Amino acid sequence: MLLFSCGGPKGDKGEEVASVNGSPVYMKDFMKEVRMASKRDPGMKLTEERLEDILHTMVDRKLLIDEAVKKGLSEEERFLESIKSFWEQTLIRELIESKNREWADKLLVTDEEVKSRYELMRHRITLRVVKAHDMKEAQAALPALSSKGDLMGPLFVEDLRPSDPLIAAFAMEKGAKAAVGSDDDFFAYEVVKKEPSGAPPLEEVYETLKTSLLEEKKEKALEDWLESRKKAAAIRINEDAIERLK
Repeated sequence: MLLFSCGGPKGDKGEEVASVNGSPVYMKDFMKEVRMASKRDPGMKLTEERLEDILHTMVDRKLLIDEAVKKGLSEEERFLESIKSFWEQTLIRELIESKNREWADKLLVTDEEVKSRYELMRHRITLRVVKAHDMKEAQAALPALSSKGDLMGPLFVEDLRPSDPLIAAFAMEKGAKAAVGSDDDFFAYEVVKKEPSGAPPLEEVYETLKTSLLEEKKEKALEDWLESRKKAAAIRINEDAIERLK
């Protein structure tokens, strides 16, 4: 093992700073480790001793990996599945970031949208709710809310997903009833209590709210894009096989 071979051969990753059993440690990778160490410890001083510690850690890691490969651990199914899972997660994350950059100019949050969400945040509500299977059943349950409904709350806007149909209740007055639904969630509800939530002034939460709304739009854009891809894809599900698992 040759340490600190800075005058060694150069490849695509630059010059070597070390070699472990013939396997090079490149300057590019070494500097990446140094940057990561600096991020973990912003007060770290890049002394000669600290740089040597980082390099020796990389050397130790190479020795451990070499031993694992010799023992055949890199060929075990469990290891390969872990690598596959990590690769898939990383690839999906990169795709989402790429899509967010692609939509950056289209996904904007207006001042009116921020103020509108803030208005909903200013109250907390308690509902009497009946869950239904479809909109027809939800509408039929409205007259029987007082006897069959379950109390839910107090609720804050932050408690619900942006797509939750119950979020519309925050804009309604006490005593109001409605039947709402989306996807598989259908409800009949009555607003039985509406009171101030104690939300801080708008100017204090404006930027946080704007960021939150932007993230919601990104999530919705991704859901819509994925749904369009599903419709265009040839997807086959073996219902019989799924049924046998029940």
